[in-house]
Amino acid sequence: MIAINQLANILVKKQSSFFMIIGDEPLQAGEAADLIRQKAKQQGFDEREVFHVEHGFDWNQIKLSVASMSIFSDKKIIDIRIPSGKPGKEGAKVFAELCQQADKDNLILVTLGKMESSSMKTKWFKTVDSHATIIQVKPIDIANLPRWIEQRMKSRKLHPEKNVVELLSDRIEGNLLAAAQEIEKLQLLKGDNASITEEDINEMVANSFHFDIFALTDCILAGQINRIIKILGSIKSEGKIDVILVLWVVTREIRILIAIANQLHQKQNMSQIMKQQRVWGNKVQLVNQALNRHTFDSLYRLLNSCYRIDKMIKGELLGNPWNSMLQVCMVMAGVDVLRNT
Repeated sequence: MIAINQLANILVKKQSSFFMIIGDEPLQAGEAADLIRQKAKQQGFDEREVFHVEHGFDWNQIKLSVASMSIFSDKKIIDIRIPSGKPGKEGAKVFAELCQQADKDNLILVTLGKMESSSMKTKWFKTVDSHATIIQVKPIDIANLPRWIEQRMKSRKLHPEKNVVELLSDRIEGNLLAAAQEIEKLQLLKGDNASITEEDINEMVANSFHFDIFALTDCILAGQINRIIKILGSIKSEGKIDVILVLWVVTREIRILIAIANQLHQKQNMSQIMKQQRVWGNKVQLVNQALNRHTFDSLYRLLNSCYRIDKMIKGELLGNPWNSMLQVCMVMAGVDVLRNT
């Protein structure tokens, strides 16, 4: 198992046909997957099949994909995404088998969500770890966030002046996706080798980000339909916050609800669960309200809807991501507008 900052060197030095990314920090996990796909494309892997693993997934699809010849290319990437971090018994067996089969024509890329430490001690995971390349994505804690932001800015040929890094760090509150978006915006508007001042940050970073986004999630959990419509409409019309940031925050809430529901099903202690999932204060009551409205199946359907929105944003699926985002928020709040869709 390697850290994400080791991946670039590993891709240069080591040939591997099976990669697994674990962790629930979306920006770093996404960029690690992009790096692997870019390297694979340079090696002739021109075709890609994507599988979203949810409750009831048929693992025979993966086996058939591995066994079948590529139509358009000699080599293909089999991109498997499991946000729950739990492939189940059948998936674990498939992974243990695939990682031991050296296949120059197929590259397996598995992206998992957060994995429990107990899962990393299982036989299947140890088998994968001994044969494949596993990349562990860890959240950037608050203490190390300024350093990450500074490195990110310098990698984009930006030169932050005094207090700039700290100011941006305070504004984005640990959301790497938000930080990355603001840095990209600065790079596009200021150009290469530009000095970035406090005034630049104050002008360009959306001051309303944290109020609007987190007010929205609280309203969703509380089931406040009218406020959801008002806040989401305001976010869209002002144009200060991209829909992908809204998607990131809402998807994160759904994953937290799924994790808590699973732990409750296992009869774990409620206060310990909330502490582990970083749910404190008034939000404990809001989370309980949301859990009372949903089952495992309804939460996984919401997660699937979020995947569809992600594909809309990327242009891989037709649809209006803002309208679909509103639908997901309404369903989370208790209105079943996604039935039969």
